[in-house]
Amino acid sequence: MTIKISKKNKTSKTAKKSRVSKAGKVKVNRKINRVGKSKISKLDPFFNREASKYKDPIPSREFIIQHLEKSKVPGRYANLIESLGLGSKKAQEALRRRLNAMMRDGQILLDRKGRYALIKQMDMLCGYVICHKDGYGFLVPDDGTSDIFLNPRQIRSLFPGDKVLVSVTSERGQGKREGAVVEVLSRNFTHIVGSYMVEKGVTFIKPSNKSIAQDVIIPPGKE
Repeated sequence: MTIKISKKNKTSKTAKKSRVSKAGKVKVNRKINRVGKSKISKLDPFFNREASKYKDPIPSREFIIQHLEKSKVPGRYANLIESLGLGSKKAQEALRRRLNAMMRDGQILLDRKGRYALIKQMDMLCGYVICHKDGYGFLVPDDGTSDIFLNPRQIRSLFPGDKVLVSVTSERGQGKREGAVVEVLSRNFTHIVGSYMVEKGVTFIKPSNKSIAQDVIIPPGKE
């Protein structure tokens, strides 16, 4: 006796299996989301504040800083997602945006290995720049400590009021420090008004603003 299995039945079984698999995946994701939200609500001291601002609250800046302090080592984006229990794509994207905002504000830094670290753990300082007419300048740190001297080489690509990240390179006694610029976090000037100059084949702008001591070099092809 020969038994025939119709193609329709096979398709039906496959579709059923697919539906079960998809349903199982959704169930797992929802479980991750519930665990993540529960963990954040219990541990994040500012969860209620975030919940009042966002429908799907994500970790506060304070909680992220607290987490990095406790771990004592820089954390990758994927590690932060896992340890904070963020299962949904929406929550993960919101975390990415928050980390970018924290970098712009000089709270954290993304190192060359793609890891997020606290600025204070890396012996760096964030602040704004003061430029001197003689070509050097200073960083005024956000933490209120003494100004950091920036030599002409460090200051030549900066403008007054730029927010930068600086590494202290030497202590000169009596609280005097010298530093090197690690990263420019934000620019104070987006437009420069001045005289268009060409000397010895070099094109540059001589700023009208007297607080900008250095000329602005225009790269070849950008004239």
